[in-house]
Amino acid sequence: MSFWKSYGYSDIVLAQTFEGVPQKVEWTEKEMDLIKHSQIIGLTATFNDYGRKLIVSKALMHPLRDIKNIIDGYTNDEPTYPQYRLYSAHDRQIVNILNQLKPELDTDFIPYASAVYFELFRVKNYKDDVFQNYSYKVRFVWDGKNVDLLKDCGKYGFCDG
Repeated sequence: MSFWKSYGYSDIVLAQTFEGVPQKVEWTEKEMDLIKHSQIIGLTATFNDYGRKLIVSKALMHPLRDIKNIIDGYTNDEPTYPQYRLYSAHDRQIVNILNQLKPELDTDFIPYASAVYFELFRVKNYKDDVFQNYSYKVRFVWDGKNVDLLKDCGKYGFCDG
């Protein structure tokens, strides 16, 4: 059996396991680890470093442009852009985004139904109790956990925008 055929089967097993579909086989922990690791190989092997940079740049182009437009678009406390944007992706995009933005992150397995998202926060700045201006903080989150993309993003993963 070819690797890609076994990859297809492993994808089915992971999806069915996630959904609680009874399996015909009692998978051991070691077998499930092999299934999970074959997923990572299948998701990342199709891209070299240049290809990964290209696909990640394309995937993040619109969300990052939206963040910039939201920051630039605030006037008189009224946003000119929606407060929430949703972009859908598959595990292939998620693992390659994580590998590109934070290569040292442990991505040996991307759980089924994973999500990555950017959060943009607007912060009021005061000096001597007098409002001065706004600043922005960005947080990157993978499956509910903060991912510090820059050094010193603080306890809650807020990086200066």
